[in-house]
Amino acid sequence: MKLDVDFSALWNIASQIGAGRSKFSLDDEVKPIDEIDVSLSGEGIEVNPEELQLRGGLFSYEGRQVVLYIPNHTNRGIEKALVEKAERKKFHVTFCSTLHDMKKKKQFEKYKATNNLSGEFHIFGKSKIDRTTKEGDVSLDVCMFCLEKLNYQGASDRNIRRMVRDNFDIPQFFSTYSSFFPYLPSGIGGDPDKADYSSDWRTVSQNYRASRNYTCENCHVNLNSHKNLLHTHHIDTIPGNNRPENLQALCVDCHRKEHGHMHVKHRDMQIITQLRLEQGLIEKQWSKVLQLADSALDGVLIKLQKRGYQPPEIGYSITNNRGDVITIADVAWPENKLAITIEKIDQAIPGWKIVQPEDFL
Repeated sequence: MKLDVDFSALWNIASQIGAGRSKFSLDDEVKPIDEIDVSLSGEGIEVNPEELQLRGGLFSYEGRQVVLYIPNHTNRGIEKALVEKAERKKFHVTFCSTLHDMKKKKQFEKYKATNNLSGEFHIFGKSKIDRTTKEGDVSLDVCMFCLEKLNYQGASDRNIRRMVRDNFDIPQFFSTYSSFFPYLPSGIGGDPDKADYSSDWRTVSQNYRASRNYTCENCHVNLNSHKNLLHTHHIDTIPGNNRPENLQALCVDCHRKEHGHMHVKHRDMQIITQLRLEQGLIEKQWSKVLQLADSALDGVLIKLQKRGYQPPEIGYSITNNRGDVITIADVAWPENKLAITIEKIDQAIPGWKIVQPEDFL
């Protein structure tokens, strides 16, 4: 049934107070929030570490990257744990040597998996003084054995491992490895409608990117064919400061690497890599490889560089005898028939060794 309603009086009032019209559509897709995401973004879900999948060497729960922690701190002394960080248990980001030892000794405690980005973990314990249960939200240190295994930010070097731990940031960590995971934690990615952006930000961003011919000002890839993969970055990180000298056009890969709180899909990285190749922007030297390769491969690439490997080719197309492309490797050493892929390749390719990053870690 069609409703005929006269809103002229309402519009007159709106005009008097200076209110403008904004676009509104009922066609926008509303994505329901999965119960798993609600639980993971809170205190977490109780899990057995052995039952979790590993993607790129990282813990995965139903396609979501997670970290593991032990809420129960009774045996550590809950009073001290609530006050002193050194008395608290560490949280884990991969199946490290500590977890392997606990598995051998059959001493697995009750872990929870979470992707809460706040850096706060809910712990509890029974007081040894008055036998009452005490609890609270606290920060925990990341396990340094986990950092060493992943070589996160070069943490296999013992000289900087403690510094990497002390500066560890969960959103940045999740952003680094986002290519491995189809789902992103709530709070990563940045929504201009929910942050402190100016009301005309979308227009400002579109005009600025157009003024730069949709070209990344860092790696220089032209994204006229995929304009959605070019962002406008605030150099001083203040969303409301839209002065031209404070703006920079960055592809989503360079934008992620600039401030580390973004989720970039693997397929988007593949598109950017292909365009960089077509535009002659990728050179076969380690400095360029570490700048332009998917950040999810940083740990393994830094380790291979130190082992004396030659720089690999990025986005290498592996073909069959007829020249048909079988798969595109994220990085490859064609002369050695060795390739690393973020997405697992099920089929064997004659003459090639296709591995996952964790095979080197």
